[in-house]
Parts: sequence; structure tokens; C-alpha cells
Amino acid sequence: MKRLLLLILLGCAAVLQAADKPRRFGELGVNARASFANSYLRTVDVLQETLTLDFSKTSDELNHLGLGMFMDSQGGAYFTFNSGTTWAFGLFANADVMGQFLVPQSLMDLISKGNKIDKTYSDNFGLGAAAFFEAGAWFSKDIERIRFTFRPAYYLPLAYMSSPLARYSLITQRDGTVNISGDLSADVYLPSSLDDMSSFNVDDILNKGGIDLTLRAEYPLRHNLTVGATLVHIPFFPAQLDHRYNMTGSFSFKSDMKNIISDIGDGLTYEFPESEASDTEKVILRPFKIGFDAVYRPFDRRIFSLKPNLGLVFNSIYDTPVYADFGLTAEFNIFSILVLDAGTHYEDLIWKERLGLALNFRIIEFDVGLTLQSQDFVKSFNGAGYGVDLGVRLGF
Repeated sequence: MKRLLLLILLGCAAVLQAADKPRRFGELGVNARASFANSYLRTVDVLQETLTLDFSKTSDELNHLGLGMFMDSQGGAYFTFNSGTTWAFGLFANADVMGQFLVPQSLMDLISKGNKIDKTYSDNFGLGAAAFFEAGAWFSKDIERIRFTFRPAYYLPLAYMSSPLARYSLITQRDGTVNISGDLSADVYLPSSLDDMSSFNVDDILNKGGIDLTLRAEYPLRHNLTVGATLVHIPFFPAQLDHRYNMTGSFSFKSDMKNIISDIGDGLTYEFPESEASDTEKVILRPFKIGFDAVYRPFDRRIFSLKPNLGLVFNSIYDTPVYADFGLTAEFNIFSILVLDAGTHYEDLIWKERLGLALNFRIIEFDVGLTLQSQDFVKSFNGAGYGVDLGVRLGF
């Protein structure tokens, strides 16, 4: 019995020692993620046989955020090699698509609470979308207890639309009639023309990409506390797209307030002209972030860690160009075989509540995560949006 206990203790000690090292020296992995979110509707509301919207209640519950929608998807592959001592390097390639749409709070209030006579209401919709491809390498090296990471990347915008003009206007008159109109003017930039596919040239498209750099430093402030700082997407050579498609559209509608529903078919006039292409060069930078994070192990063991993070983001894609990211994750690491994490984050203007699981069998590892999310903190727990991320790692 004593020999058995001794063998168990020695085995646990060996596993714990290995847990302080990288899980694999060489690793090949693939990742995929997809998510969406909105600021009001829950999944259970949408799945009902009859969907009923109380606009008065909707306006009050939006908390002045407007009715927002968000989507994001990403996929990629990578290879890393870790010496297990003081240096490591890796290669990676990823594709990312993101987009957001916002109905302003003023329009939601107007729909729900009515309007005043002889007054003009107007506001802008929020709209932005982009798709990127990136490929690059990274290298980490420990110098005087500080681990520095250098990550240059080539990036190519596959599509880019930022801050278009999307506006509505409603004018009420004393005789009871209303004039409603709207306009859209959006510039969409692409790396190649869609009008003449015979001119498609891979070398020409790749030459339109840019190069940026991510820098990171980590320092063990105490034996159980490591702090880090990251500069993400420092621009060196910006991408430049020269195929612009200007999409414009407008609509107008006039009716008596008493008959606005019955007259909507006859009174509506609209114009959506075809997109116009022009060779206008657009300089495109990826979102830039200044981030700080830490790993704190309150029990001096890897079995439990707290990971706070804070960042400032400059992002011209979304309607809010400057915002903060922050969050906290708790991680349970059981001999680096079973890793569980749970956390709450505010990231890219979205509240995210995530649960993750990793199963590591040394040669192969499976990662899965589920996220509940919304632009509103309370609704992020109520199924107003979801995210799923999957990963597979192979190595030795």
C-alpha cells in the first residue's frame, strides 16, 4: 500500500512539473469562431410561433444604446515551436469577418412614444463591416526575466466599409401629415474589380496588402503574479485598396397620420441606383489596441488562475471609433489535462460571458468555448446573442 501511495505521489509530482512547461514543444493547430449579438431580442422570443413586439417596452429597455446588431467570424491555422526554455517561434494564417448595424435610440423612441406636431426628427444609423486575411510569424525570447514577443504580419483587406451615411428624417406638419425620408451612401472597397473578372491578378491583389506589428512584454512581478503589456497592429506599411463601389439609395413617403398604415403602399417612392465603381485609393489600417493583462495564482499553483485584462482600442470600422476593452477570466487547470475557464468581458462594444473547456491528451488537444453576448450587460446572460469557438491542436 505504501509503495502504491509513493508511486501515485511521484506520478503527481511528475505531472505537476510538466504542467509548468509548455503543453507541447511543437504544435499544429486550427481554430474557428462564429458569433452574433443584438441589444434586445432573446432567442426564446424569436423562436415563438407568433413574434410580438411592444415598441414602447423595447425603447425603454434599450437603455439609450439603440437597437444594435453585431456579427463576427474567424478561422485560421498555425504552427508553433517552443524550446521549453527561453525562446519560441510560430507561423500563422487567419481570416476574419466583422460587422455591426445600429438603429439609433431616437428612432426607437419616435416609434414607441409618438411625435410632436410641427417638428423635425432626424438621426444617423450606425453601419460598418470589414473582412481581413493575415499571415505572419512571431518570435519570443526571455531577456533578463522579461519575455518579449515580436509578431509581424501581412494583412489584406478583402472588403472594407467604414462610417457610411445612413440617415432618416421625419417631419410632422400641423395638418396631420408626415414626411418620412431616408438616404444611404456607402463606399465599399475591394482589392479587385467585380466588373471585369478577366483582370483578376493574384500578384496585383497581394501588392495591395499592408504590414503591421504586434509587440508584447511579460514580466513575473512576483512568484505568483505575471503582468503583461501588448501593442496590437502597429502600422508600418498600410494596405491600399483602389476599387471603390459607391452604393447610394433613398426613399420618401408622405401620408396622413390617421391613414399611414393603409397608405404606405401607395405613398412610398424610392430610388436605389446601381453601384458606381471608381478607382479611388483608400488607406486601410487594422484596429489598433493598447492592452494590459495579468495572470495571478492566489494559491501559488497552476490549478487556479485569475486573468484580468484592460485595453484601449482605436477602431475606424465601427460607429464608435475609440472604446475600452476589459474583462476577467478564472481558469482551473487540472494537471494540464483538463482546463476549464469562465469569464466576463466587454470586447468590441459587446458584453461576453464565456465558458471554455480544453481536453489535452498530449499528442492531441480539443478546445471548445460557448459565449453568451449582447450590447447590454444584463441581456448578455439572457440569450440575446451567442458565440462558439472550436480548436484542435496536434503535436509532441
